[in-house]
Amino acid sequence: MSLVRVLTTPVLAAAAAVAVAACGGSGSTSDRPSSPVSPTPTLGQEYPAMKAAVRAATSMEFFGTVLDKGKRERLDLILTRSGSLSGWVAEGGSRFTVLVTGGNWYYKIDRAFLRRAHVPMAACAAVCGRYVELPRSSARSLTSGLSWNAVVNKAFGTPPTPAQARVRLVPAQYRGQPAWFGRYRSYTVDIARTGPPYLLAVTARNGQVLRFSGWDTASVPGPPPASQLVTPAQL
Repeated sequence: MSLVRVLTTPVLAAAAAVAVAACGGSGSTSDRPSSPVSPTPTLGQEYPAMKAAVRAATSMEFFGTVLDKGKRERLDLILTRSGSLSGWVAEGGSRFTVLVTGGNWYYKIDRAFLRRAHVPMAACAAVCGRYVELPRSSARSLTSGLSWNAVVNKAFGTPPTPAQARVRLVPAQYRGQPAWFGRYRSYTVDIARTGPPYLLAVTARNGQVLRFSGWDTASVPGPPPASQLVTPAQL
């Protein structure tokens, strides 16, 4: 179904970019690190606990800006271990809002959606603001890369290089939260210093910024009511 493939492309590309960005380097919008205490851990020493914490988590929200094939994309997505997903991905002047819940995949219709799907703008009066549900057979094959395990495995499938592992983490504050701060070449990383060592932020000098929040607390809403649903045939 061409409509399915055309409209899912931005979300899948952004998810892949997120996984890569969270993997080998890092970045941050943290406050300036405080005076280091001795001894402080290295990224290599902290990495196993970070990996274990993420694998045990049940949900998270990530938002920010990533580069995918030279294009800047903004995103704000909630992902859960149970397979639910909600949020949006924006590229240029187009924003695509997606909801995956109960095994069903929905897109929120707006003018950008209609333009990309080659649907006449006149349809906006009747369908904009409503959701279109994709067939399960099509959505299942296109959402495999967005599963919790797929993202976690890609982000933590490769341990830090020896040079990255030697990066010394120093105590800092990230948005008022105690954090470990580390810098490697053009990247910095913020990791929670109290409680599970969840990743808090990744920033690169090229403008990529990812912030992580809602660990174990972020939730995805239920399906849209029937009155807000449109079938692909109606488009």
